[in-house]
Amino acid sequence: MRQNALHQGLFAFARNRIAGEKKKREEKEKEEKLRDRARTEKKKKDDKKEVWSEKVGTIRNRLNDKRRISEDRWNRFAGTEESGGRGR
Repeated sequence: MRQNALHQGLFAFARNRIAGEKKKREEKEKEEKLRDRARTEKKKKDDKKEVWSEKVGTIRNRLNDKRRISEDRWNRFAGTEESGGRGR
């Protein structure tokens, strides 16, 4: 009788250990999925950003003829989208 109780205790211990490892593995997989999802969302946002040509991305100071990189896209076509700065 005593040996049977010992075996039952060992099997219960092994079952609990296996269940704990399985739970840890599932939590780790969940975290990895969340990280991957965040990476893909960030990558999609980066892909949507406009790529400027160097000419559009630089601004020239007319007083001393020095060029600097603009922080925003320089709006060469001020006004409405279609007609540019012609006021139409």
